[in-house]
Amino acid sequence: MTQKSGKLYNKNIVIYNLTKNKVVAARSDIADGFFSRLRGLMFAKSIAADEALVIKPCLAIHTFFMRFPLDAAFVGRGGVVLKVALGIKPWRVPSGVSSSEMVIEMASGALRKDILAEGDVIEIR
Repeated sequence: MTQKSGKLYNKNIVIYNLTKNKVVAARSDIADGFFSRLRGLMFAKSIAADEALVIKPCLAIHTFFMRFPLDAAFVGRGGVVLKVALGIKPWRVPSGVSSSEMVIEMASGALRKDILAEGDVIEIR
């Protein structure tokens, strides 16, 4: 994952909701190494509404050192959304999901029910 001034720069990854035939995030990045997963969006100034960070593997998240609230979707095997946590404020540790394989983090308000809900199936393109 590459960040500069709080922006994600590997933006050629799209998260698509197969259940609702909608784009969840048009510009995304994947954090799949130890340090990129540990850092996540810490210290970022902001994230655009159409951007996302996919953290994998990931069972749980924290918002330590975050400057803004976020929404998170916990995704299991086959891309099934197991849980959607909305408006997670900085300095929190929301409950995780033991069967989660990845977590999608987006700006607070981005994961509305018409975009993504529990039970939906997503694909990362």
